[in-house]
Amino acid sequence: MNCAYCYKSDTKLSQCSKCHRSSYCTQNCQKLHWNTHKPVCNDENLIEWPPALVEEFLELFIEHLDVHKIIYLIDRSAAQKFKEKTHGGGCGHKHHSIELNENTTSLERLVSEVTSRSYLYTLIPSFINQTSEIFEKIKIKGKQDGLVWDTETEKKVLEQVFDEAISRRLVTEVNGKYRKEEESFSKQPMLLAYPSGYKENVNTELNILGIDTIQGLMENDLAYVDDFFDYDTAHGLFAEAETLDFDGRFEEIMQQKIKNIRTDKMLWVKKDIIDAAVGGKHESPLHLTLSYCKNLKKISDVYFSLPFELNKKTKLGLQIIDSMCLDCFSQGTFHKPHSDSGFGKEDTGCKITCIYVISNSSNNIIEINNIPMTLVNNRFIILKSRKCTISIPPVSEKIFLCYYYILGPCDPYQ
Repeated sequence: MNCAYCYKSDTKLSQCSKCHRSSYCTQNCQKLHWNTHKPVCNDENLIEWPPALVEEFLELFIEHLDVHKIIYLIDRSAAQKFKEKTHGGGCGHKHHSIELNENTTSLERLVSEVTSRSYLYTLIPSFINQTSEIFEKIKIKGKQDGLVWDTETEKKVLEQVFDEAISRRLVTEVNGKYRKEEESFSKQPMLLAYPSGYKENVNTELNILGIDTIQGLMENDLAYVDDFFDYDTAHGLFAEAETLDFDGRFEEIMQQKIKNIRTDKMLWVKKDIIDAAVGGKHESPLHLTLSYCKNLKKISDVYFSLPFELNKKTKLGLQIIDSMCLDCFSQGTFHKPHSDSGFGKEDTGCKITCIYVISNSSNNIIEINNIPMTLVNNRFIILKSRKCTISIPPVSEKIFLCYYYILGPCDPYQ
């Protein structure tokens, strides 16, 4: 047996105390080898490669990655701005890295982190394992379909799989970092929506939801209210949502689209951003677009008040949430059955889901726990996220749904 780092064999070796699969002649060798060994140590199904071979593969990894494509798969508008900053937008070659400066955006910094040599180094074992599985599935399917699978075909397919897999894996890493930040933020105890701490000018009495609505939510896990807003607000919202769509603000959820889970587009709107935009602050193109969305701000204001109101009237223990999600369903798009939260490993922290319908027709439906409900304009739906499954079958006409996810603990009896 040889030392996993320096390959010495004529000395006493000590095993890794965690996995017992790698051996070292000194603690220094173990320390120097840790970056390579760490991902393998945590997964017994991964094979550990010699350092020299890992370095060779790392160079291949870097040669094939394209940071512009990674940014594009996350945020198209951000990708266009990145392209304009690099060679005036006329550059046709791949960018393997990002030069950080005072104008670098937070997304670019995050992409720069996951495309650094040290970070890529830790991904190699699991990436090889995942990519080989994808390639083998394609190979089997190709042969079943009668494709001539010679050496040249195999080489071309492998290169295409490799290119695509790199981008998809790094997008997943970036999104994962975003989620960790959000989870860390959401678990802060100071964010509990104490009714006494509510100081906004909208819903000052914390009394938008009637007794029947609260009772339906608590007893049946679901309730809805029609004619939620006044006529002018309800009918002005569709035009504002259309403007945001025309401006290219909605983004597809690529990972789920590829898996045929959903084909809709989403736009997250933070309360402080839309407040500033409608208030006259136009520091970015998004601010300018949102400055015309006075009716959308009304939804944001009401949504922000709901955790405080529900905590006043129930013992749900909900947290303050300052973001809502506007969902665009074009004709034929869908979102398959899903739960916004669950229990155990499936618990995202989401306790209450609110849905407001923005539509010019009544021809679309939502299915909640497999029971269809018509998506009527100006209808507000509220449900328990851990108790209800939701699906949007392919829509016949364009519709927008405004979601608000409120975090909170599982009920004690659950």
